[in-house]
Amino acid sequence: MFDVRKVNESTALCARRPLGLNRSSNPGWKGAVWGAFALLLWCGLGIAQEIPWHLGRVDGTQAAPSAINTAGNLPGPHAMVVAVIDSGVFANHPSLQGQLLPGYDMVSARQNVRKTRSSNTSPDERDARCGDRVISNTFRSHGTEVASLIAANGAQGVWGVNPGAKIVPVRLFGACATSRQDLLDAIAWAAGFPVKDVPENLHPARVINLSLAGGFSTCGDDLQRLIERVRGKNIFVVAAAGNHFQKSLQEPANCKGVVSVGALDAQNHIAPYSALDPRTVVYAAWRRALLVRFR
Repeated sequence: MFDVRKVNESTALCARRPLGLNRSSNPGWKGAVWGAFALLLWCGLGIAQEIPWHLGRVDGTQAAPSAINTAGNLPGPHAMVVAVIDSGVFANHPSLQGQLLPGYDMVSARQNVRKTRSSNTSPDERDARCGDRVISNTFRSHGTEVASLIAANGAQGVWGVNPGAKIVPVRLFGACATSRQDLLDAIAWAAGFPVKDVPENLHPARVINLSLAGGFSTCGDDLQRLIERVRGKNIFVVAAAGNHFQKSLQEPANCKGVVSVGALDAQNHIAPYSALDPRTVVYAAWRRALLVRFR
């Protein structure tokens, strides 16, 4: 298991390992979409002991294996905004300095140990409890890992897939379970749509990253309608296929218009823990995504 203390001491567990991208290999706007595919690179359990195969060399002098097809893309003219809907981020993380835009905690009062939604997008405290449930270390650091993999600034030699991207953190879960309405509100707000009693998002995302799975086995009408509205604004929505061990996709990856991403292992085979579904758009290198129930 990994030690969450290492997140606070220096860099996030995934981001503390260089992604193998040097300053000249910023993949630009196309890489921002692949930056959302940083969920493909998500580290998962046990990575504190060794460098995951898909992150490549320690010195960052060459592209990581998982970036082999995108590392040569030239920078685009505009900074891409990527919304990371996740557990929140550690804003003082060295790799994220200068990379964060204002976000929002979309966890509603009933599921929120802070008892209200707010602009505080930091994860719950390490000892946060929801009844008898203590927040998982995996959940607590996950959003920081994903954000760093997408847009890490090069601090301590750690580069994200697209250091030119900017991250809008949207907190969806913490010590308590999340809700379906929170998911819908988080996606809508990230896309720039109004959400009741929540300030306007002044930085609507071009890419919405959902490195999680766990909804219905068929995309609900409410979520599908929202995805269609989001796609109508030419916003990419990327979601993990999930850790369903060869079973079909769950929400949000099974919704039409969502770029669903499954996992490959080091032998270029579909990982045994990955969902297996003909609707999966991309299979690429990663470890495991979070399973979050929001039915």
